[in-house]
Amino acid sequence: DGLHFTAEGNAVLYEEVIKVLFAGGLCEPKMPYDFPHHSEVDPQDPKKSFS
Repeated sequence: DGLHFTAEGNAVLYEEVIKVLFAGGLCEPKMPYDFPHHSEVDPQDPKKSFS
């Protein structure tokens, strides 16, 4: 059903995947939001926040 790494192996894999994502410009500070941040949604009128 897939690979099963040790905790150390998972840490190495994570760091390497993050490097590839950041090198490709796929890091959170550079990516635009598709939807407003939850703190910007008006609980009284949520539809207003998405228009």
